[in-house]
Amino acid sequence: MSKNKNRKGSSRGKKSESKANTPRQNPLPTFGIILVLIAIGIVLSSQLEKKGIPNGETENAPNQHSNSKPGSQVNPTNDLNSSVDPPIAPETEVQYSEEMVPDMINEGTKLIQQGNIPGALKVLEAAVNFDTDWEDAYYYYARALQKSGKKEKAVQMYKKAIGIWPEYSEALNNLGNLLVDLKKYDEAIPYFQKAIESYPDKYPLAYTNMGKAYALKGEIDKAVAQFTKALELQPSNYNARINLGTALMQQNRMKDATIQFQYALKIRPNDPIALDRLRRISQQN
Repeated sequence: MSKNKNRKGSSRGKKSESKANTPRQNPLPTFGIILVLIAIGIVLSSQLEKKGIPNGETENAPNQHSNSKPGSQVNPTNDLNSSVDPPIAPETEVQYSEEMVPDMINEGTKLIQQGNIPGALKVLEAAVNFDTDWEDAYYYYARALQKSGKKEKAVQMYKKAIGIWPEYSEALNNLGNLLVDLKKYDEAIPYFQKAIESYPDKYPLAYTNMGKAYALKGEIDKAVAQFTKALELQPSNYNARINLGTALMQQNRMKDATIQFQYALKIRPNDPIALDRLRRISQQN
């Protein structure tokens, strides 16, 4: 016989008796349990405070994203799935080779045309550092150097280009102009002469520049001859007209000078230089 069946049979018809005879429970054990739980809570709280963990907050687990529970906080700087963009890697330097020199020349030329002289210098300097036999590398590097004000180094680069191709008329003419800027007139004139000889269809620009060199030297007659030759080849050459008219004024040939300035005004109407020269002639007359 089970305990339930025995307990059921012994209690039948005796409700009041069982109630009266039921022993009264002592409340002290329950109260003691509550005190023990409160004590445990105080101890745990003090231990958490000693560890520096604020009560009621969870600690961020650094670099433990794979072990974190759902809903727990993870340090965003260590979260591999964080939305923070990774740092941008620095641009790598272009690695040039000697086989790339023709492309480097083209790139440098475009940069000069765009007015990006620092960029052109960087590319073209890399090209000439290969000790290449491409004369254009030295020529355009010289042009970039000239535009940046590094005239002496530009002279060296023009000479290198001419050393590779002695009949490089553009390099010869530009070198002559650069030497004129440096007031090295006697050194400049032979380069203009060589440019004229090397140019297949004559070279009015080189005649004009050589005339300017002679004029600055004070050799006006030779200057007039060069300007006249330039205009024979190219009548619309404005610079040659202005320079010839100015040289004729220095020879006191005012009537001939007036004709040149009037022609210059046909090329460039209201040109201030031509108008100024005509005003000076009018005042002298």
